[in-house]
Amino acid sequence: MPELPADLAALPGMPEAWAQWFEYRRQRRLPTPPLTATGMANRLQRFAAEGDDPAEVIRNSIECGHQGLFRAEKPRNLKFPSRPQTTEAADARALTTAQAVYAALQEDEKLAF
Repeated sequence: MPELPADLAALPGMPEAWAQWFEYRRQRRLPTPPLTATGMANRLQRFAAEGDDPAEVIRNSIECGHQGLFRAEKPRNLKFPSRPQTTEAADARALTTAQAVYAALQEDEKLAF
């Protein structure tokens, strides 16, 4: 197993995660030449610099069956808009909808008689 860079080795859980990663690759019979291992360590350092937990990246990659190291995808909530609406905008939409419903009900009453 290649050495883990000192800055990554100092992070909690990283030595164990690094060992698990190489055990996982061995079990899948994926070759890991030294240049590949160096590239993986560099990628983990970039992820750490961007605020991701490298040990979590490794765990996620193993859980998802990846051959390489990938961040966990952030869940996308497609049901709600990405930017919250202001209360005024939501109130205006609700008022417009209520007025349209009221007008439709009034029209139905006129037609019924």
